[in-house]
Amino acid sequence: MFDPLTSDNTSLAQYSSVQYSQGDEARPWIRHYEQGVPAHLALPDYPLPWLLDRTSERYPNQIAFSYYGLRLTYAQFLRDANRFAGALQRLGVKKGDRVAIVLPNLPQYPIAFYGAHQSALYRARNAVSTRRRRGARPDPA
Repeated sequence: MFDPLTSDNTSLAQYSSVQYSQGDEARPWIRHYEQGVPAHLALPDYPLPWLLDRTSERYPNQIAFSYYGLRLTYAQFLRDANRFAGALQRLGVKKGDRVAIVLPNLPQYPIAFYGAHQSALYRARNAVSTRRRRGARPDPA
């Protein structure tokens, strides 16, 4: 099985240069990828929160985000995502409820996104379609 977080990069060697296949004509942007950027990725068969858990275990003090002087490590990212997941549960959000996350590109977005995933509540949808769907819980006021 492919391990994207392996400390031995030999399993990534096969993806070290741009590779093209017959289906790539339908995706012309691939030819503009810089050298070393893979055209295709083998993705692990694990739920999304596994990736953050695994990364924070292996690289807790590495910087996950740097935003206008704010630096957040993977350990801090995981802590904040778990706090958000707990907050959702304390608000009474249950598995199967829909949660709309409408934020700009700020560090709080991935925290909320992964936090919702951590609590197994989030169904990936873009912000516009999520807000249009009936059933999203309103903000508690």
